[in-house]
Amino acid sequence: HLRQVAYHGSIIVAVGDSGTIVTSLDNGATWTSQQILSGTPNLVGVAAENQVVENAVADTKLGYVSTVQFVAVDSSGNTYTSQNGIDWTSGNSTGISTNALVSSGFGYVAAGNLGATAYVF
Repeated sequence: HLRQVAYHGSIIVAVGDSGTIVTSLDNGATWTSQQILSGTPNLVGVAAENQVVENAVADTKLGYVSTVQFVAVDSSGNTYTSQNGIDWTSGNSTGISTNALVSSGFGYVAAGNLGATAYVF
């Protein structure tokens, strides 16, 4: 079962049970299963937003460049990050059992049981 979908540009990421991640790089025309995060509880949320990287070589006039950051969260509150929707690494824990994840435009907020919330980053 897939639980949540996020997109940025032409990249769409869906997450679900048992660490399942599927990605489309062409606006949903084709889908590819990514690595299943070993031992991962159900992924319950995914969100994407732009991240600013300071002093990037790509922009010598402004000194920074914006790049996408996908974040997924599992039901235990563990986070996983990816810049392309394909390669994922383990991140921080939210500290709460998690039911959903949203991007606020200034970071990510996880929602848990009994109204618990946690700011991810």
